[in-house]
Amino acid sequence: MILTSPSGARLDLSVAGYEFPRTRSDWPDTVGAAWRDDGDGARESLREWRSRLDAVVKPRDDDANWLLVRIDATAGGERREATLPCLTTTEARELAAFLLRAPAGADFAPIEPNLRVRVVDRTHGRTELRFGVALDGDVRPGRLDVGVAMPTPELAAAVEHWNAQLAMYPPR
Repeated sequence: MILTSPSGARLDLSVAGYEFPRTRSDWPDTVGAAWRDDGDGARESLREWRSRLDAVVKPRDDDANWLLVRIDATAGGERREATLPCLTTTEARELAAFLLRAPAGADFAPIEPNLRVRVVDRTHGRTELRFGVALDGDVRPGRLDVGVAMPTPELAAAVEHWNAQLAMYPPR
């Protein structure tokens, strides 16, 4: 999703994948012929061991649903970019709805503080948004403030592109 402004500010958000591409339920079942030996003479198949482990250790939904989001932000001659696990699958979908429907003055603040959004104005067929971007490991202090103002139909097209990316990453 690329959002721009006549001032030259630009924010590009794209989904790079799940933070944890494989979950316990993705483990292959083809390990039944392999054996695990504790050294005490007791042996069990890895399939049996996995079954016991799955009965005790369940993947947490929130951990399985973190998305790696590529952020490329430019404002005031400054550019910051990174790929971070900063949105869950649910938050990414909420962001799309927020950008299209939230009233002026509304804020979007996901769990991770890397990305914040405020709807500044929605008038005369234009939407003005303010993004606060703080990237992990960035040596520059503070947040990069990216203000974008674009015609609402262009924003809707950008959000449609975002939703198309999200279709490949359903909640797990």
